[in-house]
Amino acid sequence: MRLPGWRFWLAIFAVSVVVGMGLYQALPPGHRLSPAPAPNQAGSVTPGGGGAEIGPNTLIVWRTYYTQSDDTHEDSAVAPPKTWGHRPDREVAALFPGWEVLSFTSDRLVLFRKMDSLCPIMATYRTLASEGGYVALFYGEPGHMRLERVTNIPVASLDANEQQRVLGGIVFMSEEEALRYLEGLTE
Repeated sequence: MRLPGWRFWLAIFAVSVVVGMGLYQALPPGHRLSPAPAPNQAGSVTPGGGGAEIGPNTLIVWRTYYTQSDDTHEDSAVAPPKTWGHRPDREVAALFPGWEVLSFTSDRLVLFRKMDSLCPIMATYRTLASEGGYVALFYGEPGHMRLERVTNIPVASLDANEQQRVLGGIVFMSEEEALRYLEGLTE
């Protein structure tokens, strides 16, 4: 019996490579192997290897943590058509003053900042609702509220219609509007 020649083994190898590449491409992106990030001088890992490029398809994510409401908000947009080229993270951070670079690849740039304030929703809206059986004023709107203060008005002292409204939460566009409404409840 004669053993297969080198052409046979070359064909088997080529078919194996093509099938393997096809299977690899079929994997979801999160399951594919990615190169290890490059270490920086301090020995820690630099997000994105420090040489990514912000191009017209780079998604830029702005993540803001609001300390007073203990809440994080995220906005994102695709980078403008201008390409800033390969830059280390510190140069990218200089393009966005006040922001820290959390991660940076050619596909995605994540920026972060901490604000010592309420998030925009809580800073804008006020809600009257029930807290411990009393009418209370909250920052924000139902589902995203933080207690500002509890009044001395028992919910049980309100007429049935007002009780239902307060139990459901009455949203106002400003604190002044909410305070005017509260004055009406005490009269």
